[in-house]
Amino acid sequence: MSRDDLADETAVLVQTDPDDPSNGRVTGPGDARISPLDRGFLYGDAAFETVRWYGDDPAFLPAHVDRLDAALAELSIPAEFGVEGLTARVDRLRDWLFEDPADNDAYVRVSVTRGDRSGVLSPTETDPTLVAIAKPLTTRRYDPATVETVETRRRGGPLSRLKTHNYLPGVLAKGETNADEALMRDDRGAVASGAASNVVAVQDGTLVTPDRNVRPGVTREAVLDVAADLGIDTRLAPVDLDAAEAAVLTNTTWGVRPVRSVDGDPLATDHDLVRTVAEAYFDRVVP
Repeated sequence: MSRDDLADETAVLVQTDPDDPSNGRVTGPGDARISPLDRGFLYGDAAFETVRWYGDDPAFLPAHVDRLDAALAELSIPAEFGVEGLTARVDRLRDWLFEDPADNDAYVRVSVTRGDRSGVLSPTETDPTLVAIAKPLTTRRYDPATVETVETRRRGGPLSRLKTHNYLPGVLAKGETNADEALMRDDRGAVASGAASNVVAVQDGTLVTPDRNVRPGVTREAVLDVAADLGIDTRLAPVDLDAAEAAVLTNTTWGVRPVRSVDGDPLATDHDLVRTVAEAYFDRVVP
């Protein structure tokens, strides 16, 4: 299934010295090279972060950088970037992609691996590899999504909290459905998240989102902050989609995406609270 919001052209930056933002050369995918011994490839031993650029304005970049740096620290991968370091790398990608970066949106993914395998499984390597990609994005507001519950469960532990290259549960979940998003439940059967998104539901006039076995998404946190600024009640609690008046999916690319149906059962996509929060969110991130 292809995505019509992402253009085909892709800029890639590979750095074997992530301490230096000018290290490495920006190329297309066909000219990019990483070692077949890289632990991100062999073991999924890597963390990544996705950021959306609206023209020259990245959405919540400090929060994304903080989350990437925190994940690298928890995984004991010796790399740290900060906002300026990440921006310097992304600017190189955007300059390669666009004649005028300010007039174009971009999807950016930055991955940091532990580097080449030294011969043992133990994480002893000290020379990380950075792989950053950027692609033009052509959509800002996404149509309401269809959602289908899948059998693949979202388990607890670091893999549920951190954005790592161990993304197989989400891959398997998406493979179970042709809906826009796969709804994953946790080991107790409670709603956890989408395969690539957080779930926020409207229940009794309150925005409710799960907080067990989920990755606390940057966009989800931004939506909760926007709601609080509007005086809308929010709660971290189990979600009952059967009783929900409406629901949205949140992630970096989609922003706030209303849910049209869950397992074929319709939800209101024009709910006043959803519309108010979505408009306030996009007013905050779109220049």
